[in-house]
Amino acid sequence: MRLKATIVAGAAVVTVLAAPLTAQASADQCLPNKMCVWGNNNFEWLIAAQLHGQGVMDVFNDAAGENDQADSWMNRSSRFDGCLYDHSDGTHSLLTMGRGDERLNMSFLDSDKTSSMRTNRRC
Repeated sequence: MRLKATIVAGAAVVTVLAAPLTAQASADQCLPNKMCVWGNNNFEWLIAAQLHGQGVMDVFNDAAGENDQADSWMNRSSRFDGCLYDHSDGTHSLLTMGRGDERLNMSFLDSDKTSSMRTNRRC
């Protein structure tokens, strides 16, 4: 019986210690006037947070492995639509990110394809 209590207590300690290490997913990561892209559904793994009003940016093709990973997005701009592109040079548009709009789960047709974005106009 003591062994069982020790195992249960040990598991509880591990759970408490591991909790702060869990990645926090939140739409709050996307500040006003930004367009944000997450690598997983439900706003998990923020991979881009760009200020509105910018032209084509290749923000996903870096050593962090973010290319072709987009699964959710949010546009916190009230002035600009944005666009996600399949190619790093801003060609082959995937979808328009409308002002004040968001997607918790991108369509399977567009998911895991984004290579660049713009934050100053729609596709």
